[in-house]
Amino acid sequence: MSKFNKFFDLQDSSYKDLRVISLKSEQKMSSVYASSSSIGISLRTGNSKGGEICKGQTIITKSNYEIAGKKNKDGKRNTKKEVGSHAAASLDYMDNHGAKDIENDNKDLSNIYDETGERLTKDELSDLKNTMKDQGISSMRRTMIDIGQKGDVTREEYIYLVKDIQNEFIEQTGKNFDYKIAIHTDHVETGGNIHAHILSYGNGRDTGMNKDQLKLFKQISRVKTEKLLESKDRSLKKELNKVLDKAQDISKTIDKLFDNSKGGGLSL
Repeated sequence: MSKFNKFFDLQDSSYKDLRVISLKSEQKMSSVYASSSSIGISLRTGNSKGGEICKGQTIITKSNYEIAGKKNKDGKRNTKKEVGSHAAASLDYMDNHGAKDIENDNKDLSNIYDETGERLTKDELSDLKNTMKDQGISSMRRTMIDIGQKGDVTREEYIYLVKDIQNEFIEQTGKNFDYKIAIHTDHVETGGNIHAHILSYGNGRDTGMNKDQLKLFKQISRVKTEKLLESKDRSLKKELNKVLDKAQDISKTIDKLFDNSKGGGLSL
């Protein structure tokens, strides 16, 4: 076999491989655009009996409120120091559960994020818990948000999402409170969902929620989740388009090589 024939046998094999790549890319793009259309429908759905719906999943929001001086369900009036101790215990739970994905990345950092999205050091977290227990706090709210998207949303994206939800709620209601966030990734590898825990604390008026405010919080959660997922879809389409364009460019180059070879324009 001549060098000329060997060259074209090799090119023909590469050409077929590229055709397969190009075809798969086109099929994947079609799938993404079809998924995008169905997402557009589900994103516009309202709430269900179980809560707000986004991308076919119910956004689960659970919230628990505690205020000093007011009777709780057990008929007891907790003091500010008792509420502060409960808040510190909540931070302990948030920090020490469901964070295996980051437990080895930096031994000096906790799994607690502040309002800016930065992780507290373990020393900073310890100081905060001690202050809560020593000085007490007027009220606190524990909130859990699970948007039901399994592994489709990263830890960093979840932090951004929770901050966006919290800040929008504060802006719309005029409330003023501090909050800390923890992201739990436990059981994601066995089908569980990554989810967020939030501890909000301050005076009773600001951390308290009536029914309308809780409904608003859930609606904001849905809208912000839609925005995040739509942004991720656009990014995926952009990356797939780049791959497809590159595959098409290579295919055109090989087509040109074959055309030149047939016309005798290729010299070895």
